[in-house]
Amino acid sequence: MASDLKWSKHVEHIVRKANKVLGLLKRTVGGKNKDIFSNLYEILVCPILEYACPVWSPHLAKDIHEIEKVQRRASRIALNQRRQEMAYEERCKLLTWNSVV
Repeated sequence: MASDLKWSKHVEHIVRKANKVLGLLKRTVGGKNKDIFSNLYEILVCPILEYACPVWSPHLAKDIHEIEKVQRRASRIALNQRRQEMAYEERCKLLTWNSVV
């Protein structure tokens, strides 16, 4: 938390950390096997995004959007798709993922 009592810096930090792990997963597993990628995402990336979430509870739209962008990117990688190929909600249904926030 910053001196202005906002959690935006914290959100930036966890998003940066989650994107690093997601990049590692993309390089190693990529979209080759969606089930393995999905399991690794849920084990390695989701805890980074969700850790102590009830404490800092993202309520600013920009913070929620930044966190959700990580999952949007992960769903595209898991299904080996480009942007706008399939709606985010459809990708989440296909992968059986819930919203991060």
